[in-house]
Amino acid sequence: MYEEFQNQKGPAYVTAKHGIHPETSQEEFERFLVMSSRDPYDLQDKLTATISDPPPEIQLLINKSSQHVLLTNNEIISIVTFKMWNYADSHIQNLVLDTLLDLPPGLDRVTCMICHRPFTGVVYDRNSEIGPFVEYNLSNFLCERCKLLREDIAQRKDLVT
Repeated sequence: MYEEFQNQKGPAYVTAKHGIHPETSQEEFERFLVMSSRDPYDLQDKLTATISDPPPEIQLLINKSSQHVLLTNNEIISIVTFKMWNYADSHIQNLVLDTLLDLPPGLDRVTCMICHRPFTGVVYDRNSEIGPFVEYNLSNFLCERCKLLREDIAQRKDLVT
């Protein structure tokens, strides 16, 4: 019966094919679902499946897991921590480089003083010790487009005078 459940067959199939009472098939199917949802091997396989370019200590754990050896709680926590740091690092890089992403409350981007488009590469906390300094000193920045427009206007004024 459990072999059929593992092969994605349901209780109706088990009842029809093996003649097992419908209530028994249903109860055992539900028990199977509970047991299979707590499969530690499946969990560690899912945790390690998407890791790429890990440091040596994490690679050892991935190798151990791939040999179908059950990892300890501390080893699982090491993998989860590694994945969390990778996610955080990636997310921070995306926030700094992609000006279309919303920043968490309290964080700001430096913007062009004319067109107000945000610059990539700079995110600051306005409430931090250095926040007011950044806000004051970077408030007069111009993007390349506005610099060129300003230079073009200045050149035209020079030609007129």
